Order: sequence, then structure tokens, then C-alpha cells
Amino acid sequence: MGGTLATGAQLQAAFDAAALDPAHPYIDTYTVDDDLHLILPPRRPNGYGNHSCDPNLWWIDAYTQAARHDIAPGDELTNDYATSTAIPEFRMACACGSPLCRRTITGNDWQRPDLQRRYADHWTPGLLKRIRGSSTPTAAQP
Repeated sequence: MGGTLATGAQLQAAFDAAALDPAHPYIDTYTVDDDLHLILPPRRPNGYGNHSCDPNLWWIDAYTQAARHDIAPGDELTNDYATSTAIPEFRMACACGSPLCRRTITGNDWQRPDLQRRYADHWTPGLLKRIRGSSTPTAAQP
């Protein structure tokens, strides 16, 4: 993946700066650990990846994604943003078209038991640590 490791405060400062810069309004990031996030450089191939509620990629370690199932040539590579973000304020409308589409993706989706079952150990390490440490998910569940 590559990028810059940042604390939550540093990530918030980067978000604030991006909001003021129309040339760079979006920051691609994911949660590595409790207060550690990876900010990806702009225009990297992963930055052009899309979310799916039934993705064909999933995490195998802190910085690597692998195929979740066979991917045909020309298929779009997708991942579930829920497996890599724990920023509570994160919300994104979804229209991925999957029968599993949640319609809204949030930074609290890692707490959903259905997603925890679906992805098992295939989360960024920071989220996996939270999942293993939480006895009862606290977010509203479907």
C-alpha cells in the first residue's frame, strides 16, 4: 500500500486541510491500529478502488489485500470499506448493486456481527483487535 502513518489528531488535521483545498478534496485512509491510520498518497491504484458490500478483495495483513474468490479478467477490484475504517463520523451512501448492499457504510460497521462472521480474520489489524476485544457489538444491528 504505502503512505503516511498518522495519529487520529494528525488524520483530522489532514481532513481539515483537504476540506480547504479544492485540488485535493479527498483523502484515502484506513485504520491500522487504535490511534494509527495510513494515509495513502493521491493517485495510487488503490485510491481508485471502489467499495462493495460483497467485495472480491479482503485484508490478509496490515498492508495487503488478496482475492477473496476468483476474479475474472476485467472485473473491477473492490473491497468493503467497513473492513478498514473505524472513524465513527465516516458515512457513505452505497449503491454497489450487491444483494448484500447495506445502503449506508459507516465507521461503526466493524461492530456488525454479520460482517464479523462474513470476513472472519480478514480486517485491518486495528479493527481485528477491536473485534476480538469486544464482547458485544455496540452499534445498531440489522
